[in-house]
Amino acid sequence: MVGSCVLWLALASCLLTLASTEQQGDRNFTNIRSYDPCQNYTRLDEPSRSTEYTGRGQLCDNNMNGWYRFVGEGGARLPEACVPVLRCQTDAPMWLNGTHPTIEEGIVSRTACAHWSGNCCLWKTEVQVKACPGEFHVYRLQGTPMCNLRYCTGEWQRAGDDRGAGLPGDQPRHQQ
Repeated sequence: MVGSCVLWLALASCLLTLASTEQQGDRNFTNIRSYDPCQNYTRLDEPSRSTEYTGRGQLCDNNMNGWYRFVGEGGARLPEACVPVLRCQTDAPMWLNGTHPTIEEGIVSRTACAHWSGNCCLWKTEVQVKACPGEFHVYRLQGTPMCNLRYCTGEWQRAGDDRGAGLPGDQPRHQQ
């Protein structure tokens, strides 16, 4: 009985030491609630992510994991409408099946869809989106369901939204 108590105390001590060591590492997790993805993201500046990019390639995002912000001439946000196949330097382009949130909505969950074989949402994965001060969005992306799927970007204009030019003839087509 005494031996098992000593073993449990040793185990508890090890776990507490490990937890405090993790908090002293490169990242400070002592106040995890102050983590703001609007200030802690990876920038993606790749012109080939554009919905207008038609160059051949089979790039994929199956290894992504974290918060990302799209910047540069490739576009700053995921399109809210189905993207034609063979765009964004991939076979099956990924797009946001839903609307982008406002700052007041905070972090929202949405579905990202991949268009292939006549189906605008053949593959899907959950993403999180947050509107940030400065009129940009960040995305919590996980790897695509398979290779040759890639998150695309572009300026897309919702009805009544004058912040960017949409693709010619684009209308939102949200899939169920």
